[in-house]
Amino acid sequence: AGRARALMAQAKVEGFLTGMDRGRALAEAAVEATRQAGESLTQRARAALLRSIGQICWWQGDPYATVRYCQEALQFVPDELSPIAAEVLMTMATPHLYWRDLDTALRCAERGLEIAQRLQLNELLPMAYATLGNVLTRCGESSRAENCLRQAMDLSRGLGLETYAQVMAAG
Repeated sequence: AGRARALMAQAKVEGFLTGMDRGRALAEAAVEATRQAGESLTQRARAALLRSIGQICWWQGDPYATVRYCQEALQFVPDELSPIAAEVLMTMATPHLYWRDLDTALRCAERGLEIAQRLQLNELLPMAYATLGNVLTRCGESSRAENCLRQAMDLSRGLGLETYAQVMAAG
């Protein structure tokens, strides 16, 4: 379990420093370590690691693997109302948006935001609003999109976190 976590952390760092091919290779090693960990790794931890490799696959340019790993991650989340479920759904929204599957992207983004709101996950709300705002922009719902993006920026500033969400929302 510890090896899986360490490999995933290394995958993210090396992916950005040396290239996503190396990051993905390390992330795949982390997933293998996850499978070998057996019961010493919680379901939620498995879901988080699978979401991480999904994110790395997106950064590498493989949206199909992103969705595949995220769907697998959702199978390990013990209940739908969990922070990891919200993160997985937000991660899945982007490839569907890329494919112009606006209905699925919208469902993922709205559900991710709904979970973040219900669980009062303040640290996830800026990204949830930014994700939904970006989807709504592509759906042609400009007014609703602008409202979401402004909320993302305001929450980010107010909480003093999520600079990335600020940039995404401002863009």
